[in-house]
Amino acid sequence: MTPGRMAEGLRTRMDGPHGEDHTTGAAELAAQAVRFLNYATGPHADSGLPYPATVYSVAASLSLAAGRLGQLFGQLDGYLHRELAAGRLGEDSGADPAGSVDLASHHLSVAAAAASGLADALGAVQSDLSGTHYRPDGAR
Repeated sequence: MTPGRMAEGLRTRMDGPHGEDHTTGAAELAAQAVRFLNYATGPHADSGLPYPATVYSVAASLSLAAGRLGQLFGQLDGYLHRELAAGRLGEDSGADPAGSVDLASHHLSVAAAAASGLADALGAVQSDLSGTHYRPDGAR
């Protein structure tokens, strides 16, 4: 299955079904997609990265992905706080889980800010390349 077909498959399933295996599987798919891009733009760049427009398109898609992370991190944080308030979280050590949730909440906030900055930087890459094109003859 091509990456495009995988992406389309996810688009058609936004409303579910949802389950733990789908949630963790989607996160793993995101990690593997970045790994795939590392390969496609590295040793195989002649075929995976043939034009400046490809860089533009990759930057656009990744900017969109990074921009969506803030919502995800907020929802992860909200879940942790709801479950803590409901008394459904514990610590292996027997300690109060509030400290761990507070730390995780802080780090999710830091991650959201970093993702926002990443989205902005990748949007700037698009702007930077908006007039750049490929010239096969190497002429200026």
